[in-house]
Amino acid sequence: MSARRLVAELAPESSEDQVLELLAECRLPVDTRLAGRRPTALSGGQQRRVALARALARSPEILLLDEPTAGLDTTVRDEIAHLLRHLATSRHLTVVIATHDPHLVETCADHTVRLTPAPLLVTRVRAPEPTGAVRASENPSAAAGIVAQAIDAHFRDGRRQHPVLSEVELTAAAGSTTAIVGPSGSGKTTLLRVLAGLHPAHTGHLILDAHCLAPRVQRRTRDQQRRIQLVPQNPLAALNPRHTVGRQLTRPLRLHTDLAKNVRAERVTELLAQVDLPADYADRYPGELSGGQRQRVSIARALAAGPDILFCDEVTSALDAGTALGIMDLLTRLRTEHRMALVTVSHEHHLVARYADTVRVLEAGRITAHGPVAVVLGHLTGKTLAGPHRPPVPHS
Repeated sequence: MSARRLVAELAPESSEDQVLELLAECRLPVDTRLAGRRPTALSGGQQRRVALARALARSPEILLLDEPTAGLDTTVRDEIAHLLRHLATSRHLTVVIATHDPHLVETCADHTVRLTPAPLLVTRVRAPEPTGAVRASENPSAAAGIVAQAIDAHFRDGRRQHPVLSEVELTAAAGSTTAIVGPSGSGKTTLLRVLAGLHPAHTGHLILDAHCLAPRVQRRTRDQQRRIQLVPQNPLAALNPRHTVGRQLTRPLRLHTDLAKNVRAERVTELLAQVDLPADYADRYPGELSGGQRQRVSIARALAAGPDILFCDEVTSALDAGTALGIMDLLTRLRTEHRMALVTVSHEHHLVARYADTVRVLEAGRITAHGPVAVVLGHLTGKTLAGPHRPPVPHS
């Protein structure tokens, strides 16, 4: 469904003018072309505003928002925060927000309630190597990483083509962490989807292990599909709501490994332990989990295939600060142990500075800067940033 239809579905009067007024109230451009796009053709910030317009269509008195700024850059976070204050005043709304974003709390909240979780008993298990999956450390020639050359991509608006990426170049070597940063709507998620074979590139080439890689995932070999995994930004949309967590973790084990059926349940327990979830979560459904728990399940599902290249789209956006560090520590350990190439999209510059080796800045679909993380982020912030585990990188 298009943005127009999503808003009109709940509006008492679904006229074109009313839909555009609601979108404009949520500070989206009054553009019939934008209203005609599907959510996948919108940036994360635009998606949030469409969802907000949809909620406002029924003229509510109480508005409940779950992580409204997760995965958004600082500028869009501030815009959303000020928009919510404006709506609360202009519409006399009661707004209740669940969030991990302290800046949003400081900007928006009149009252704050802090919830602390009950301790979870998790047995940490060092997961064995998945059988049937050749690891990069065992086959160095298979660990060259992935290369994207001159990638152009677009979305279609009816007969129109809306450009999203232009002449994008990216290299992710085995054993490295590459970060992609940039404002909301710059094409970061689309780039990951192109690399994963889920969005067609209009022009350009993908290379895996010095061999051409098919642009569409359906045309890739089973082993190439196993080796390249994507953890999406929205795990609720990626996990099947009708299947238990255990069933969803078992599927990649069945497709991509030679594990016997009678030991798959044990491997599921190990995967859950890797992402700090108890074994009994295997019997739960996605709708019974929090956003952060669903994100950890999504990461565990990607790890089940034993990937050599892992794409992560804002995987820490729905997590508190401590859990976010834990997830990044986990991914860094796996990257080191298995020489996995990690490519992560993030608006959290402090995490990029701490964990990434190189960074690419994407703006309006183009790479505007790339290089060592300390140098590039230093240019972005006006000072040289370096993670606690590495000294600053000098300018060349």
